[in-house]
Amino acid sequence: MSGCKLEAGARFGLSATPTDIEAGMAEFAARANLEPEQFIQAIAARGVEAETFRDFVAAGVTWRNVLRARFGPRAQVSEEEIDRALTLSGSTGGARILLAELVIPLTPQNQDDVRTQIQGLSENLDGDIGGFSAAARRLSAAGTARAGGSLGWRPLSSLPPGLRSLVLTLGPGDVTDPVPLGPAIAIFQLRDFEETDFVTPVVTAVEYATIPVTDGLSEATALRDEIDTCEDLYGVRPDGFTRISQLIDEVPGNVALELARLDDNEMSFGLTGQGGEVSRVLMLCGRSTELPEGGREQVREVLFQQRLESYANGFMAELRAEAIITEDE
Repeated sequence: MSGCKLEAGARFGLSATPTDIEAGMAEFAARANLEPEQFIQAIAARGVEAETFRDFVAAGVTWRNVLRARFGPRAQVSEEEIDRALTLSGSTGGARILLAELVIPLTPQNQDDVRTQIQGLSENLDGDIGGFSAAARRLSAAGTARAGGSLGWRPLSSLPPGLRSLVLTLGPGDVTDPVPLGPAIAIFQLRDFEETDFVTPVVTAVEYATIPVTDGLSEATALRDEIDTCEDLYGVRPDGFTRISQLIDEVPGNVALELARLDDNEMSFGLTGQGGEVSRVLMLCGRSTELPEGGREQVREVLFQQRLESYANGFMAELRAEAIITEDE
């Protein structure tokens, strides 16, 4: 896949520059709250070379350049479309939903194999609740694995918007297509859906803290015993946390799912490393049901990216088809 992206960039004269790549590496590392050098050291400890990481980022940045140049004008979002999206995000009734998840981490080395694997799981486990539970226990890296992937009953409005729109099209037992969750990819199975009389306010933005931990669950538990509110972090961990305010559409999928479980000032230990140990503690500081300043432009960007992704899937299929024809010749 990376080869196709790099070839497309070379063909259209849109290959990532060294400056683009450095910025992309910094952006990627920042998702883990690390500087690029720290991130490179961390992946080196897991056997991933710095050059592999650089190539991975170069392919991603190049592909983004190609898509914006080729499809950017066609993917523009109108004011009416933004109004419609904001209207659809509202809630006129209450509902709760029972879901199960199967989450597999992605790395530059395994991403192609994992995407193929989880696409197969999505197709083969559709309609099979027992099979999905067994696969989640065996394969899922989420904390719900022991429960067969079950997320338990939760308000529909607490789900990340992208996932909410996906599951509303499902029947009991149906499985979603693979869903990107930042550094992981997942599939979800609808177990049950229930209308309620309670109307849950729609969350438009969220404020939360991420706290890296090096000693796994024991450090995370000790931290929870020390801290009652997000404000306490400034005294207990003045340089050891990041406080973030984001539109709910911008929150990484794996983080959004963890935050959906929490009340204000509660912590989650659900973000784990490849070995299954807690790597980051999440703490919910608060939710907002009002659109933040600049929110319309951020909604525009979310819709633009979604539309661009749909064009990207078709374009990648064309490139692969051309590559097959060329090889046959």
